[in-house]
Amino acid sequence: MSGRLVLNTFVLSLSASALALLWGAAVSLWMGTLGSRARAAMGMLVALTLALPPFLSPGAWMDLLSVGGAGGSVSVITTPLGSLPAAALLMAGQTWPLACLVLNAIWVRIPRELYECEPALSGWNFMRHLLWPEARAALPLAAVVILLLNLNQFTIPSLLQIKVVLADVWTQYSTHLSAGRALLAAWPLILIPALLAWTTRLAPTETAHSLDNLRPRRFARQLGLPWTIALATTTGVVLTMSLAIPLWTLVRKAAVWRDLAPAFDGARGAWLSSLLSATFTATFLLLASFLIQAALLRRSTKRRNGPVGSSPVIRAMGYGAWVLFFVPGLLLSIGLLTLFSSAHELRAVRNSSAFALLGLALRYSAIGWHGARAALQRVNRDLLESTAISGASLWDELRGFLLPSLLPRLLAAWYAVYVLVLWDVEIPLLLQVPGGETLALRIFNLLHYGHNAHVSALCLHMLLLAILPGMGWLVFQSLAKLRTAMSSRAAAASLIAAMAGAGCSPQPGQAPASSSASLFSRVEIVGGRGTGAGEFNKPRSLTVDHQDNLYVVDMTGRVQKFSPDGRFLLVWQLPQTDLGKPKGMTCDAAGNIIVVEPHYQRVNHFSPEGKLLHQWGVPGTRPGQLTLPRSVACNSKGWVFLTEYTTVDRVQAFVAPQGEPRLLFGSPGNGPGEFNRAESLRIDAQDRVYVADSCNHRIQVFSPQGEFLRSHGRPGSGPGEMSYPYDIAIDARSRQYVCEFGNSRIQVFDERDRPLETLGGYGGDPGKLSNPWSIVLDSRGNLYVADSGNHRVQKFIARTGASP
Repeated sequence: MSGRLVLNTFVLSLSASALALLWGAAVSLWMGTLGSRARAAMGMLVALTLALPPFLSPGAWMDLLSVGGAGGSVSVITTPLGSLPAAALLMAGQTWPLACLVLNAIWVRIPRELYECEPALSGWNFMRHLLWPEARAALPLAAVVILLLNLNQFTIPSLLQIKVVLADVWTQYSTHLSAGRALLAAWPLILIPALLAWTTRLAPTETAHSLDNLRPRRFARQLGLPWTIALATTTGVVLTMSLAIPLWTLVRKAAVWRDLAPAFDGARGAWLSSLLSATFTATFLLLASFLIQAALLRRSTKRRNGPVGSSPVIRAMGYGAWVLFFVPGLLLSIGLLTLFSSAHELRAVRNSSAFALLGLALRYSAIGWHGARAALQRVNRDLLESTAISGASLWDELRGFLLPSLLPRLLAAWYAVYVLVLWDVEIPLLLQVPGGETLALRIFNLLHYGHNAHVSALCLHMLLLAILPGMGWLVFQSLAKLRTAMSSRAAAASLIAAMAGAGCSPQPGQAPASSSASLFSRVEIVGGRGTGAGEFNKPRSLTVDHQDNLYVVDMTGRVQKFSPDGRFLLVWQLPQTDLGKPKGMTCDAAGNIIVVEPHYQRVNHFSPEGKLLHQWGVPGTRPGQLTLPRSVACNSKGWVFLTEYTTVDRVQAFVAPQGEPRLLFGSPGNGPGEFNRAESLRIDAQDRVYVADSCNHRIQVFSPQGEFLRSHGRPGSGPGEMSYPYDIAIDARSRQYVCEFGNSRIQVFDERDRPLETLGGYGGDPGKLSNPWSIVLDSRGNLYVADSGNHRVQKFIARTGASP
């Protein structure tokens, strides 16, 4: 890990935290000039900003700054978003509400006598001598929390391709699958949260209840008109940037609303997985934390030995919970993977949906534990002591006055855990089993490859999930008021039991794709997860040579060669992988293997034994230059065709090995002959060019001269519909095999673009797929699939008589 990487991380985190504190203070000061109703409305907007998913804001700005207008091709690295200042602004836009809520809670409780004693204080002196001393005790704690959250931010730097320590940790782990190397690179992100959590004793403190003492007119008068105008302007800008624009980008386009139903249809399993995992984790944590601490409170009351939480063991548990919360989720996932993979007895848990739930529960245990503790601190100890003396059981105390009096605070803590789990990407990224992909993880994966109406529709579904508990609570209250047959207490118990049991349902997944097996008879598995010979970490490109040997490129940056029967033969490593991994392979007429390196803008020609023969490519956007090439294919003339995306989104043809340009067609957009991340291409026996136009969810067909012929496909998961087609293969009968990353399936079309059959569907069993990246046909009609999410290659064996 370089010093520059550490410097980037701390500059980004510190600047984002400073901005968050300034913005939070400005908004909180302006809220002080509002009446109680207006201040409550502003508080709701602030809370809504805090509750937005972390990928929503960068996704919105990616959409606004996309090439060719909103909804066109997106290249983060070619926009202002790909910079430290832009990342700091977006990160501050997500954390300033914390500072605002803390300061507002303090300033509304300042005794009126202090205002009356210093009526002459105004402007800067008012803030410096009256407001700041009151906030000085709590603000450092808020600053530490904001700094730790920004240090642990993975989503925004990753989406904006900003090099920080956590992104380097992910690169190290995904390349080498070495927990030791990853944790060694991440030592600052482990040590600093532990030290800060210990130094500041991150735990809620018991405060006496006080009324709202704020008088808006007096507050505004002592601030002064210039400061009030400046603060109002700042508040408007901050809310526009961090709340209005992200929400506006979701609802402003008709295409988003049109995609709402197809997006749900294609992500039904992920939608349900998100709901169940968030509900179960929040319910389990709050229920367990509350029951444990209620029992401890009862025992301490009987023994008269101090408040609950005074025990060193309990304090240590609280401290450990905060450390788990502030250590990056990616590191927690790596640690759990290492632990559960090393112990044979734990591997059954490792391969179940309970593994991701365990990771989520550990990460957010601090919120559940301290949420329950903060609620119990409000309990009247005298009343509790009297019930204990009378011989009442713990259950009697719970149903008698603990639960009814503390339910609102417990539900608030429950909802905080629910939303955090709902938005979480880092835990499911490594721990989720195939078929259990959450909606947040799907959006995160898709935002790497472009922002369009389909992604916006998925974000709307995420917001619907976020407000679903509130809607359920309103329905519950309405039923209670109507005095249904179920009593209020029984209804509450049933609600808790239902929520607790929700996560125990069978693991959700998209309904298995229909497959009549008319073309294929069985499936064979090649490889498994690992970095050894014959093992893969997210395989993403495939090709076969003239002898039907298979070549596989994965996230380790290696090319591995296998015999037709799946035996490992040899491996060679691409020398540079810091900027990105190779993606795109084919075999030319001479039998050599062409490997594309998108982030290095170059094309490599290897012999079948792995010897580098030629290398060419010039970075740039002009004709004959390359900008993030994604795939490669050769026609009957020997021309090398490449797809590119970002600022260009086009197809170019070259004469190798000199790399002389011969043909260019395509541009960014969604019309005929236009592309939105042309992820792959194939060429049939008539030299027609088939392009997987991934973010437009379609296949486009062109003549050998690059003239548009036809297209087929639309967003969705039904027959003929597509979700991010990442690759395509063409057989001798002009049947098209389309690899869908989003739907985790392979669709087969006839020569007239009519769907014939479907293979795969979410899952980890043989024949099931998890986010496949690439496919290739051998000379016998067998279909190889790079089953990326399952870290393997599957070989669908052609049925006799069905081969080309």
